[in-house]
Amino acid sequence: MTEEIEVIPQENQREPIFIDGNRENLFIPVYSGCLRTRRYSDMIERYLDCMKRFPDMKNAQIDFITHEIRGMPTQTVIEYDNLAYDFQKRVLLGNPDAPHDERVMKEEMKGIDAFVMGPINIIQDAWFGKEFQGEKAKIVSDEYLKYLVGNIDGKKILCFDYVYGDQAGLLLDKILREYATRVGSGKDIKKIGVYMFGRIGSLDPAFRRNSIAVPNFVMNEIDIKGGIRDPDSMRSPVMNLVLLGDNGLFMNNRGEFKERYGVENVLLGTNLNSLSVAKQERADLRAARDLGCSMVEMEVLETILAIKRARYRYADSLDVDFGGVFYVSDRPLEGDTLEKELDSDQGAMKALDIIKQNILRS
Repeated sequence: MTEEIEVIPQENQREPIFIDGNRENLFIPVYSGCLRTRRYSDMIERYLDCMKRFPDMKNAQIDFITHEIRGMPTQTVIEYDNLAYDFQKRVLLGNPDAPHDERVMKEEMKGIDAFVMGPINIIQDAWFGKEFQGEKAKIVSDEYLKYLVGNIDGKKILCFDYVYGDQAGLLLDKILREYATRVGSGKDIKKIGVYMFGRIGSLDPAFRRNSIAVPNFVMNEIDIKGGIRDPDSMRSPVMNLVLLGDNGLFMNNRGEFKERYGVENVLLGTNLNSLSVAKQERADLRAARDLGCSMVEMEVLETILAIKRARYRYADSLDVDFGGVFYVSDRPLEGDTLEKELDSDQGAMKALDIIKQNILRS
């Protein structure tokens, strides 16, 4: 291709999108993972379905072509792994391009107490405000993912901007491996929390937008689509730090949650791990609700699986736990979709307040 291409401005960029000089072809370099690629394919399919409903657009066509690295899907999947690995080197190491035995972890990264995954701009507003980019926090813009290094009341945190689908697992696998092998030791096991916050869909009509949602189980949509209807076998426990009491038992009722955090009504239950937001059907969501799911999103399952792997592999050097707090942004079964934006940041601020309390308590 010889014509000029230009970058399309985006308000909420995940990856750059380019358009050619004739303004006929879009080019989207996807590097976060398999589910991000699937999202674009599903979106185009949905667009075409919608266009057929309008007489003047029924003959419109959008050609979508996925180009694999060197023409091999296997190589593309391997590259998603490599990109996550290269990113964690840039984040954690002071000399990432040096030979492996000469690489040194950055001083600022050695004492991290918690990783937080979620929109960095909200973390900035909630925890740092005007002190952002000052002594207590700094943000680094990386093409792969923005990240923030900060200090809240003596606790050092490393925050990653919004991750999508399997990117959560890809990134955590690399980050936790590097951290376990360079910081922890058999004599002094490093304790660290991995926290996640962000938007979540409610399948329970009793919970409105900005309600706090905390998953204690997760169910994979692929199992439902496979015809399994045994909820007790399908649910995987989420050992969520924000639900852990001083007695070593996890809270299982809203009264205990209210007593600790002051939240009047929390959505506590099973999270549906969705395969595709663009292809969500109400019938599928109703089936999930009938099996006990009360909320839906795409990253919790990947996150807890990565943490479980790290707890098993690096037990001699790393003690890592998960804490997830979300806020309701849409209610798909009620027709209340993401098409309409939230009218306040109340839910996000409360979710981050709960996470902050847990970080400081650790």
